[in-house]
Amino acid sequence: MPNSYELVVLLDADAPTDTRTKIITDAEALLKQHGEVKATKAWGVRQLPYLIDHHEQADSSLFRFESEPAAIATLDRAFKLTDGVLRFRIFATETISMALVIFFVF
Repeated sequence: MPNSYELVVLLDADAPTDTRTKIITDAEALLKQHGEVKATKAWGVRQLPYLIDHHEQADSSLFRFESEPAAIATLDRAFKLTDGVLRFRIFATETISMALVIFFVF
């Protein structure tokens, strides 16, 4: 059974827009190969709270997806090898049943 995950990617803001767009497109294609993309949100270029590899800004994106746990290692390796990716994190998320939400709300 696939698990739910969130992926946050910080890209080099100094890289050309075409390069950043290609990285995001390739990331989405890779996620679709190993599961189902539920949502994608581009946060745009933002000031970083601290320097990452001598960069003050990063282009941030968020992906919500479902995948088998075994595919996470493949995704991790692909992002580590991609030039232009400053940082990325894959978080396991839990899906909450609506019945459980209704129980606690009422």
